[in-house]
Amino acid sequence: MKRMLGWVLGVVLVGGAISTAVDDPEEPTAAEMTPVADPAPASTTEPETTSPTPTPTEREAADLLFIAEQKDGDSWVASDGVEYRLGQVNAPELSEPCGPEAAQFSRSFLDSGFTADVYSSDTYGRSVAEVLDADGESLNVALARSGLGDARYLEQFRSENPDLAARLDKALAAASTPGCGQTAAPVPFAAAPEPATETDSGCMAQYSPCVPAGPDLGCPDIAGPVTVTGGDPFRLDRDGDGIGCD
Repeated sequence: MKRMLGWVLGVVLVGGAISTAVDDPEEPTAAEMTPVADPAPASTTEPETTSPTPTPTEREAADLLFIAEQKDGDSWVASDGVEYRLGQVNAPELSEPCGPEAAQFSRSFLDSGFTADVYSSDTYGRSVAEVLDADGESLNVALARSGLGDARYLEQFRSENPDLAARLDKALAAASTPGCGQTAAPVPFAAAPEPATETDSGCMAQYSPCVPAGPDLGCPDIAGPVTVTGGDPFRLDRDGDGIGCD
């Protein structure tokens, strides 16, 4: 009987413990009790925009100059307002043989723009420079090599830029002869009159009747028309019909 009572008491105690565990769960840990922060609202600020960095080619293009007012083949006013003079090479004036051709050569050479390596200035206030086209080729050297530029001032200013002078020496030595430089002797508009000759009678041999020898005479000095028998030193036959002062 005592054994049965002990067994019943044990069952009751165990059942109470189970009930207590179910009715009173464990307290939450400190981590479980930490409040969860609300998610941050989405930003409405637009990202800053920056201008793209220019490429080297774009920067070089922005720095190029252009001919604004051309003087001749070796000087001009550029788009920056500066007047440039090619250093150590000379081009003829526009009124001289090959002048227009030299000016056209320089303008065509720099058609895509140019940069100027200024190293001096002249007595006219011009910036003396080696001028390079958009590809870096020297107009000074090219003009000398074409035969349209000469060495008129090369020795005088060689010391200002010895490197350029040395390259010009080679270019001038290999220069071609442009067609404009092969100019024939000018043809006169009319044949030169024959010199006046005097006969024993004191009359000019080129006229009949007698035209007195002496200084250059005109029709007002001669009575009536005369026949031109030779040259016409006094230019009396203006219309070329063989009769002077008619």
